[in-house]
Amino acid sequence: MPEEQSLWKYNDEDEDEPFYQHALNGERKSQPSHARGGILADEMGLGKTLVILSVIAGTLDRAKEFEELDIDESQPQIQPQPKLNSQATLILVPSTLFHKHIGQDRYLEKEFLRKRAIVFTTYATLATEVRREASFLSNINWFRIVLDEAHYIRNRATKQFLAVTKLSAQNRWCLTGTPIQNDIEDLGALIAFLKVPVLERPSTFRKLISHPISSNARYRFKNMQTLLHAVCIRRTRGLLEIPEPLIQVKQLPMSQLERSQYRELLHDCKMKIDMAVSGISRQQKGET
Repeated sequence: MPEEQSLWKYNDEDEDEPFYQHALNGERKSQPSHARGGILADEMGLGKTLVILSVIAGTLDRAKEFEELDIDESQPQIQPQPKLNSQATLILVPSTLFHKHIGQDRYLEKEFLRKRAIVFTTYATLATEVRREASFLSNINWFRIVLDEAHYIRNRATKQFLAVTKLSAQNRWCLTGTPIQNDIEDLGALIAFLKVPVLERPSTFRKLISHPISSNARYRFKNMQTLLHAVCIRRTRGLLEIPEPLIQVKQLPMSQLERSQYRELLHDCKMKIDMAVSGISRQQKGET
């Protein structure tokens, strides 16, 4: 990673031995530690999915090499039951495509999940498996994990967040056009998933990022800007000089059956709305 995009700055002037110093908390290390991945926050319609598919296609050889690594090489930490490396990119989505790790048959797929280039599953499926302690996904060391619509995990208290942070991976990416939806803690959840050194801990993120922003200090956004510059890529339509899309509205004629079903649905909706409004009116009259 280029130093201008890193949270670690090289220093060979202040000590006898050169060192790297963290840009936000001043921590010193002989070698910097970086998150493997980041946040792809392009505006909607600019091709976040295409970018990730291109990255997957361009790293198939590296992914295969990762799968064939000895356990000790990819997982220096001691584990009671070492996790098997997988060349796959696990993509979590609100809906499912490609190979789908859902349904009852997913419990038979442990070896299969190691050999595919892409595995799709849903946030709900993962959360359910982890809660039941029956997740093959948690027993695999993935080459890459991608969170599509990553703002789904913006709340650290949700089952989805707790489930995805238990997954092991060499590389991690978040795809979302809105990394901050409600407040800065939304970003903190993504940083925790990415395992950005130092800032993945909630207390440290709040000390270095959240608290300065909530103050009235002149440079209160400086730390957040430094962080985003290191882990976030965001392209806008104007930056890429992409012309505005052409919108064409075409009215399609309904068949007799489609029109009948449409009218039936419209009638049912209208009746339910009338009943709801009527019920509120009666309740208000009773209160008076």
